[in-house]
Amino acid sequence: MVLGSLGDDTARSGRRITRWPSLAAVVLIGCGGAVLAADGGAPGAGAPACEDDRPPAGAKFVEGGQPCTLADGGMGVGGGGYGCIDPTACNCLPQAVPAQCVSGHCIYASCGEVGNDAECRLPDGGTGWCCMETCQSGVNGGGDDPNNCGGCSYACPAEARCIGSGCEPDCTKQPCPAQRVCVGTWCVFPDCAGQPDGAPCALQKKTSPLSGSIGTCCSGTCVDPTYDDTNCGRCGARCCPGTHCSGNECL
Repeated sequence: MVLGSLGDDTARSGRRITRWPSLAAVVLIGCGGAVLAADGGAPGAGAPACEDDRPPAGAKFVEGGQPCTLADGGMGVGGGGYGCIDPTACNCLPQAVPAQCVSGHCIYASCGEVGNDAECRLPDGGTGWCCMETCQSGVNGGGDDPNNCGGCSYACPAEARCIGSGCEPDCTKQPCPAQRVCVGTWCVFPDCAGQPDGAPCALQKKTSPLSGSIGTCCSGTCVDPTYDDTNCGRCGARCCPGTHCSGNECL
């Protein structure tokens, strides 16, 4: 189910700051993925939906290194759960709102069913980025906004500036604002009490092996959407039986 980049496996977002190697560099293949009922069939009345992001049969991919050669002889990029992938195709979330595939980027009509940092269509037709279900204008990660510095609701210390998606000075050198704690170099919420879904929070050992990294608030709990089978990539995205959440994908 994701949206973006492959690489950059750092602390941000419990989801590794992650996305996949840069949406600009690598995007998943085809328009694969499926939303199924819990028993693996099509969703029906009363049947809780689950997600399966494995590529469809016949999809253009092959195990390989980096760079690598696709089955049709074209050049691909290696890495991630799919091996060698086609950097020109999209794998937009099938259960989400309509999306356009533009130069390998999924651009969604709105943000209600996709995670933070997904690209979205602004009312004026431009491209924005999703932050807690709202399509924001400007640079993904907030540009020079100290309240969204490097990601949705990643805050800088008081009086600090946001430069190149990083706080100057960061919270290792200056205290965070009230109601925030320093994780890595960003100020996030210490827990999810009273916070909306999608807010960044400090992961604890009991909820993730990535203790000390940044998670996401889902229904009042700080989760790691990189590996959480019930909140895979975003809140409420539950993996189907036989798949597990890996890198924001149900594979």
